[in-house]
Amino acid sequence: MKDNIFFMDEYFMGIEFRYPPQQVGPMKMWFKPENFRKVIDVCTEKGLGISTIEVYKGGYADTLMSDDFGGNPFDPNWYTNEFEDLVKKYCLENDEEVLFSGWYLEPEKNNKANNSSNVMSSEQLNKEIINKTSFWSRMKSWWP
Repeated sequence: MKDNIFFMDEYFMGIEFRYPPQQVGPMKMWFKPENFRKVIDVCTEKGLGISTIEVYKGGYADTLMSDDFGGNPFDPNWYTNEFEDLVKKYCLENDEEVLFSGWYLEPEKNNKANNSSNVMSSEQLNKEIINKTSFWSRMKSWWP
């Protein structure tokens, strides 16, 4: 699984992002709703998958995984529709900034994007997140 920095360099260059005040865990790019729509457009155009969408509103507010919506992270219907529902749920009040992030996937070369071998299970994704989180925790312990 490639990290978010790879996707920023390869696909999302030029889309404005930021880090929330209490960034924890693996390095992530967080986008305002209008910019996350641009991310979704790029993912749809390039055939990228989004396995997880996360919401930050004064702290982590919500997480949705493709496994809960049919299991295919390469299906633009899941991430487009669920993102719009999250915008309706969290962006009605103007009291706090709402940011969105995701875990992105590239289709494997020489395979169709909807091939089940491309789909990372929730268990695999959780292991990947734990590995990255523990890496950053170790980094913090010795980083000046």
